[in-house]
Amino acid sequence: MDCRSEIYGLGTTVYALLTGRPPFEGGSLPEIITQIRQVEPVKPKKYQLSIPDLFEGVVLRMLAKRPEDRFQTAADLLVDLERVGRYQGVTL
Repeated sequence: MDCRSEIYGLGTTVYALLTGRPPFEGGSLPEIITQIRQVEPVKPKKYQLSIPDLFEGVVLRMLAKRPEDRFQTAADLLVDLERVGRYQGVTL
C-alpha cells in the first residue's frame, strides 16, 4: 500500500461529500468490492450539477481503478487542485 491508496480513500470521501452518497453502493460487501474493482463510478455531476467540470475530473482521477492512473503523490494532487482553484477564482 502506498499514498495512491490514500488518495483513492480521500477521493471516496470527497465524492460522498459532494454527492451525499458513496461512489459505490451494494447490498453486501462482496458486491461493493466487485463494483470498486470493475465499475466506473457515476460522475458526481449526475447528483450535483454545480460541480465544476475540472473539479469533477480531479475527483474521478482520485478514484481511478489503476493506481498508476491516480495522482502519484499528494503534492501532485495539490498542484491540480491549485490549478482548478485558479481557474475557478479560488485561492488555496
